[in-house]
Amino acid sequence: MTQPAILVLIINYNTSQLMQKLVDSIAEDIEVAILIVDNASTDKTYMELEAVNDKRVHLLKSKINLGFTGGINFGLKHVIENMPYIKYFLLFNPDALSTPHLIENLYRIIESDKNVAAVSPKILYPDGKPWYSGATLNINKGKVYNNP
Repeated sequence: MTQPAILVLIINYNTSQLMQKLVDSIAEDIEVAILIVDNASTDKTYMELEAVNDKRVHLLKSKINLGFTGGINFGLKHVIENMPYIKYFLLFNPDALSTPHLIENLYRIIESDKNVAAVSPKILYPDGKPWYSGATLNINKGKVYNNP
C-alpha cells in the first residue's frame, strides 16, 4: 500500500451519525486518507466517531470548538506535521456524500496542468438541483464569479 497524496478533511461537531455514510460514499481506485477533526463534540459523539469502520480514517480531537475555519487550520497543521506525503486536500461537510471516483477525477484535473491551483466538484442539493457548479477567477481583480 502506498501512502496517499490526497486527504479528505471533515470537520465534525456532534454529527457522528452522518460520518459512516459519508466515509462509505468515498469510493476511489486511488488511495486517499480521511481525517475527521472533532471540534470539541460530546464524549458520546467522539466514541461514535471511533466506531467508524474504515482503515483510511484518522481522528483528531480538538479540546475546544475552533469553528469551521479553525478546525480546518487545526487539521491542516496536524497534516503538515504528521503526514508530509499529503499533497492535496478536499473538504467535505459531514452531511455531504461523494460519488464514485470523484476524488480521482479531481486529482487527474489538478495534476494535468501546473497552472491549476484548485478544483471543486459540482455540488448538488439532495433533489439534484445545483448548489454550486463552478466559478471563474479573475486573479487581477481578486474576484470569483460563480457559474449560474
